[in-house]
Amino acid sequence: MPEDDWLARALPVEDLTGLEPPEPMLRILLACAGLTAEVVYCARLPHAPRPLYPQLEARGLEWRVGLCPDGTALLWIRGRAR
Repeated sequence: MPEDDWLARALPVEDLTGLEPPEPMLRILLACAGLTAEVVYCARLPHAPRPLYPQLEARGLEWRVGLCPDGTALLWIRGRAR
């Protein structure tokens, strides 16, 4: 789970669990365009989105993943501090 300051700045959780691939990845990348370190995007996914990690890294974003008891995953993303 992310540090407490990440949680305090997270936008409402976007539930992407019912979408077929690649729609969740596309929505996440679109939502994260221009994110700063002060804004945190959060999405619920049906599982940890491992194929997305290189895309986030290439865009200079930081992320954390939390696995939920129901098998879904919460993904927090923010821009890197400069």
